[in-house]
Amino acid sequence: MKIDREELYRRVWETPVTRLAKEFDISDVGLAKACRKHAVPLPPVGYWTKIKHGKVIPKPALPQKAPVLIELDAARFRASEPAQKLRVDLPSVAVVVPTAKLPEQFGPYTAATRKRLPKDKPDAYGFVGSAGPAFFECRLSAGAVESACQILYAIEGALPSVGAKLVKGEQCLQVEHDGERVHFKLVEQYTRQQHVVSDKYYKGWDGKEYVYTFTGKFGLEIEGDFSGRKRWTDGKTASLTEKLGDFVHGLVEAAAATRRHAIAREAEHRRWEEEARRREEIQRDLRAVEDFKLKLLAEAAAFRESQLISAYLERVHEQLADDRNALAQPAKDWLDLAQRIASKVDPTTRRVERLKSGIASSSHGGGYFGDALK
Repeated sequence: MKIDREELYRRVWETPVTRLAKEFDISDVGLAKACRKHAVPLPPVGYWTKIKHGKVIPKPALPQKAPVLIELDAARFRASEPAQKLRVDLPSVAVVVPTAKLPEQFGPYTAATRKRLPKDKPDAYGFVGSAGPAFFECRLSAGAVESACQILYAIEGALPSVGAKLVKGEQCLQVEHDGERVHFKLVEQYTRQQHVVSDKYYKGWDGKEYVYTFTGKFGLEIEGDFSGRKRWTDGKTASLTEKLGDFVHGLVEAAAATRRHAIAREAEHRRWEEEARRREEIQRDLRAVEDFKLKLLAEAAAFRESQLISAYLERVHEQLADDRNALAQPAKDWLDLAQRIASKVDPTTRRVERLKSGIASSSHGGGYFGDALK
């Protein structure tokens, strides 16, 4: 199936993806992938619930691109997708860490980080650090800056070989692969010793302080909401520099795992919304039935009252017998009014008329919940 990009954009903002996918005979995952591939924005999680409750949610504009027909490959996405691999298939990558002084032409983010780190005065424990949209996040000793930047230089240079790049996020520098972003940091390993500090004025008011000893060994940590490996460190059998190729692959895997997790979370939210919608429909039907029951009981009560009035009037007429013609006008008026009230209170005639009208006319079909005689 092929559809114009602008038409697809219009449709996904008019109909939930789960319903639209069934109409297109494609899975909702496949439809979402097609939209992302062609830069067609999708409604965020919770959008349809807010619309249902009358909220006005602004719709993002369709990014300008050349007109294109989007092919929705039903044969590929209709069947359930195979189980996700634990690793992403990537070419082997050689990450070379320079052993000498860094070359003059190194990556811009490594250069910015290297320039920033020495400016930071060590804190009370001896750490210097860098963070922000234009810098690698680091936490280490001042003496380890040069070695840390050699590692960062190697990573920055290796990312393009796996189709990844560094981008500035809102708060931190991120690695982007296939449209998904992850964030990592470089930390120096250390040991910590606790010392008791005696108060020179008051006995028993001793405090504690910690002394940090830096090891010169490093660790790389990937942060994010995903399942998979997140930490690489200098070890006894292999150094961190020997693991950088695996770490670069780990960044790509983390991006893919983050994407899978986001898709699964969106699917779960859609399932919750669908379940909430079904619960609301059930409750609405129950309320309608209960309302119908109360109105039916009211009609039955009115019928019982009409029968009581009719029986009473019949008894009055029997008692009057041949004297009715001799009644004064006020008495006759009383009897006429009582009879009219008895006829009006009886709901039977009007209910029968309505039922017949509903059967004879399709314009009245089916909707008897909430119907009341007035």
